[in-house]
Amino acid sequence: MLDWYAANSRDLPWRKTKDPYAILVSEVMLQQTQVKTVIPYYGRWMEAFPHASSLASAPEQDVLKLWEGLGYYRRARNLQATARQIATQWRGRFPDTLEGLLTLPGIGRYTAGALGSIAFGWKLPVVDGNVSRVLARFLGIKGPVKSAAVQEKLWAWMEMAIPEERPGDFNQAMMELGATVCFPKNPSCDACPLWNDCWARQRGWQERLPKSEKIETVGRVESAVVLRNAEKILLVQRSAGEWHEGLWALPSVMHSQNGADWIIDFNRRFKTKLRATSMAFSSRYQVTHHRVELKVFESAAGHASPALKSYNINQLPTLPMVTAHRKSLKQMGVIS
Repeated sequence: MLDWYAANSRDLPWRKTKDPYAILVSEVMLQQTQVKTVIPYYGRWMEAFPHASSLASAPEQDVLKLWEGLGYYRRARNLQATARQIATQWRGRFPDTLEGLLTLPGIGRYTAGALGSIAFGWKLPVVDGNVSRVLARFLGIKGPVKSAAVQEKLWAWMEMAIPEERPGDFNQAMMELGATVCFPKNPSCDACPLWNDCWARQRGWQERLPKSEKIETVGRVESAVVLRNAEKILLVQRSAGEWHEGLWALPSVMHSQNGADWIIDFNRRFKTKLRATSMAFSSRYQVTHHRVELKVFESAAGHASPALKSYNINQLPTLPMVTAHRKSLKQMGVIS
């Protein structure tokens, strides 16, 4: 595996450093996100916040703005909380034990394993989606790959297999194998260093493993309103517990597919007097297992709740906004 990794690993920016902070940033960004998407975000982030101390002292709105578009914004908050904890409790240095790493906000078994093995050379395994797929096929595991029982088997195998030397490279090799060879569909088995001993390849089961449990998608409708007054627009900051917490958004209400009375809910929530109006734009986006149809309307800004803040349109590029809302405003020509 290590020889294969040396010959086939991609030249990714976070692999040019052993700095634990830089590695942590990359690992957190890569959770639930593809490499090609992360690369530009990582570059901008490290330019703005090159050290944990610079992230620790940054305004949260600046942090969220740089994260805008990556989704799962709790990751950004946890990164900043970790940076602040390192600054205040660890004297600017990362903990030097696994137990210490696990005390940091948002760092669980996987992130601690990646950080410890890559940055510090500790013999710690990692199991992510890519590694799970590789091992499910290699070992012939037929159970649901995300189940607790299967995950424990995968962690146990990685713990047994990881070498004393270059454990970080071994972990990255397994992740890289899943990302570039052992694809979910049509894996490139001929290029795989494990092909000769792979249970699934020997039996032609590559497309049947790993087994995953289907999560039912829930359809929702979000009705949002562009409340304008000349060159100003009213926005609301999402509260704790809401999707996209801390980001600015068009005032909106979420309802079911048949929620015809959304205007009543909207007026009640935002203390407006909106009447029936025609839709100006629609699009779709997804949050976890929710598939959302976004419907955007336009209206003049009248009396409204103090929770709605007025911004000049030319101020919007500096605000961290819900991506779907920003895209809607661009498509409608409200902002460029």
